[in-house]
Amino acid sequence: MELKKIMIFAYDINPLLGSEAGVAYKWVKIISKYYYVELVTDSKHKNALLKCPLENVNYNFIELKGILCRILRKLKLYNVLNLIFISKTKNDILKRKLSIDKIKLIHCLNPAGIHSFNDLYKLGIPVVIGPLGGALLLPDGFKRYQSIKNILRDAYYNYIKLFSSWRNYYVNSKKVIIGTQHLSQQLPLECIHKTTVLFDTTVDTEIFYPKIRDNSNKIVILYCGRLELEKGCMLLLEAFKNLRNKGYFNIRLDMLGSGKRYSEIERFIKKNSLDECVNCIGAVSHDKIPEYMQNSHIFCLPTLREPGGTVILEAMSCELPIVTTNYGGPAFSVNKDCGIKIEPKSFDTFIEDLTSALEYLINNEDVRLAMGEKGRRRIIEEFSVKALENKIKNLYNDVVG
Repeated sequence: MELKKIMIFAYDINPLLGSEAGVAYKWVKIISKYYYVELVTDSKHKNALLKCPLENVNYNFIELKGILCRILRKLKLYNVLNLIFISKTKNDILKRKLSIDKIKLIHCLNPAGIHSFNDLYKLGIPVVIGPLGGALLLPDGFKRYQSIKNILRDAYYNYIKLFSSWRNYYVNSKKVIIGTQHLSQQLPLECIHKTTVLFDTTVDTEIFYPKIRDNSNKIVILYCGRLELEKGCMLLLEAFKNLRNKGYFNIRLDMLGSGKRYSEIERFIKKNSLDECVNCIGAVSHDKIPEYMQNSHIFCLPTLREPGGTVILEAMSCELPIVTTNYGGPAFSVNKDCGIKIEPKSFDTFIEDLTSALEYLINNEDVRLAMGEKGRRRIIEEFSVKALENKIKNLYNDVVG
């Protein structure tokens, strides 16, 4: 039986990368089991994709070069780059080389930002958009963390929403996939009825798995993320300092990651005499992260701007109890059975609640173990590659048949 043909546009897709590019590869790998895929992507991913070829996929590489494209990449204006990408595609492929007569569906897989758009719906083929992410603002209680860069970015994104082209992109789509429910508030009202929430972050449970932990010595709290204010690294340090001041000397904090706050964190450690109990390790390769998780007892990422949160899911897969923020992606992925979520009401209240959450888990080994076990079970049932495959298959059956 001949497979139905669909066309997938993914500006970034790469089996050797994480984030948006890696997730896109997982999608295409799953979809190509059931459909023949005409994949359109940036030529910068050509070598990686051809090293890991997929069956039932025909690759169409679009070359984006020139001074303008280099400037847009440097400024991270990916939604503008995507417009150029789509325009070149229509000129190079759709009009000249590729027959679209048998294509049942066009899927605009990424850029995943809600502020990217195009006019592919004018081809008369049903268009699926997403899964979309981004558009997450800092909580109201943390406006002190708002940088000029973030203010300008948010103003730019609000300006884009005034474009009729942006609105038409969503209104004329067949289906809009969103990563979390909060994104539905960012879309035109006319297309709310055709949105589907699909949290597509997954974990390889054979790489991220638990090991028996030694609970007789220090309780190790692990942080893994960029060393930026919006990731909550300084909030965690304040809470950890509070714990030490309360007399908890059987604890250690390991911080993995690099970023602008590295020097500030080192100064904080010295100023508060935390040299012997806080390890600011810096960036580590992804294949080393499971080992750190397997040798820790609590995972804490008090992030304030996290649409997804892959590292939190990886920690859950290693049977670590989670302490995070009840906002964005973690609000969806972490439930009360596998972690504690802090409400981002205000700076001081957050630190107090974060301190209490960590103190509770430090004092209750049975709770830590129970949360860890339930967290891994949740990963296997909801966030494994197999679980994602079932979600995607059902979605496509609904749209394409």
